[in-house]
Amino acid sequence: MKRKFSLSIPEIYDFLSELEKQGILQSYYELYCSNCQKSMGTVRLFNELPETFECELCHSELSSIENSFLIYMVVRDD
Repeated sequence: MKRKFSLSIPEIYDFLSELEKQGILQSYYELYCSNCQKSMGTVRLFNELPETFECELCHSELSSIENSFLIYMVVRDD
């Protein structure tokens, strides 16, 4: 979106947040291993993030806050 529409990162997140308020998108936190670049799944709410998690591949114990990304999934496609 940044390249295609020449928007700033804050503008993109504002747009995605508005789509979530309209029920089109749903936000999640994706746990991601920074060592082997493997997704370890998603968590719906910030307060559901565990303090740490272990990578299934490299068995590193990682901080959830430092190794998670806010992602959006389409839940309504009218």
